[in-house]
Amino acid sequence: MFLAMLLGGTVFGRTWTNDQGKKIEADFVEANGEEVTILLTKNGKKFSIPIASLSAADQAYVKEQQSKTNTQDEEKNADVKKAAASGKKRGRRTAVAVSPNWDAPWPDRVEIDEAPEVKIVGDPKNPPFTYQSPHYEFVCDVALKVSIVREFSKMFEATYKVMQTLPLSFDRARDAPEGELLKVFLFETREGYIKNGGPPQSGGVYMPRTNVIMIPLTSLGVRKSGSQYAKKSGAENQTLAHEIVHQLQDRVYDKRGSLGWFTEGLAEYVSSSPYNSSGKFTFKGNLRDIAKSVMEYDYKKQVGSNLGKEITLKDLKSYMLQSYPSFTANGTFNYAMGMLITAYFIHMDDEGSRKNLVAFLKAMREGKEGEELLDTLLAGRTWEQLGKEISAGWRKYGMKLTITTE
Repeated sequence: MFLAMLLGGTVFGRTWTNDQGKKIEADFVEANGEEVTILLTKNGKKFSIPIASLSAADQAYVKEQQSKTNTQDEEKNADVKKAAASGKKRGRRTAVAVSPNWDAPWPDRVEIDEAPEVKIVGDPKNPPFTYQSPHYEFVCDVALKVSIVREFSKMFEATYKVMQTLPLSFDRARDAPEGELLKVFLFETREGYIKNGGPPQSGGVYMPRTNVIMIPLTSLGVRKSGSQYAKKSGAENQTLAHEIVHQLQDRVYDKRGSLGWFTEGLAEYVSSSPYNSSGKFTFKGNLRDIAKSVMEYDYKKQVGSNLGKEITLKDLKSYMLQSYPSFTANGTFNYAMGMLITAYFIHMDDEGSRKNLVAFLKAMREGKEGEELLDTLLAGRTWEQLGKEISAGWRKYGMKLTITTE
């Protein structure tokens, strides 16, 4: 496959067999004592299965991966302690924020200064064709004009700047090693995209195992015109900013009580905020845009959750604690709710101070998760009180949001 060639021969996914002989293609993500979480090759969805239900060979493989993970964690912890003791800068993906910006103001807007410089690297006449912008490496199965890559790279570079700027201390963007480029694989056709693992109903996808984004050119407004490729002006697929955010979110925030509503909610928050083709995101006054994207569907842009003005969320606590596979199983509703709750903690909670949200992020870096983690967001409130405050916050934007608690 094209993707395997780009990854230097790496085979994407492995074959798993259960005790009934059924086989699926998926990647190992993580495992605890009883379950293993895998990422399906065909659609990029995660789900967990009992380790005991797997073949003996797969159980041995899971045990081997757990052993490797434990060893890597021990090495990372040792590096963090060593760096802290010496006063040196810590690695960018450690638990402690390397370049914390918790106290910075929430930006009204984030924009790039000018169109990114793009250069061709490698053989310009034979595939794969590679182009580099300041923070990205785009690898495509067909040749493109530099001017086209420069045009769609604006959204990537602008989103990168967003993740550097938001006062949530994203080390992946704020403290990346000098010269590190994030990979994006581009495909001429949707068929090529799907063949290489892209979910059939998606316009682009982030693959966490390989830390790459895959996109068909049509999602960027690029289509063949005669013997060349051209980009339709203003045809950026802004929803792709969601996947770019995922590529830059620190994995330390993937905790029970966060993975789902916050990780997806923040990605939805960025991608639903106003953006223009010059490379500018606007966050001042974006709550009305966010509410509209939840209640309605934009047929021109083909985005929006279309949940209507009257929305009910049953059991706020269970919603925020549910497993990631459960969260994605009802994606349209859960992603929209995650965005509303995330935006509430950014702009409305405690008069917009973000005090509780920052405490929540710091608690994850300290290793907290589950109910203990969510206590930082409750900040002494009951779940019923928090639900009423979230509902009241969105009422002024024309939404009748009913949140129940057990």
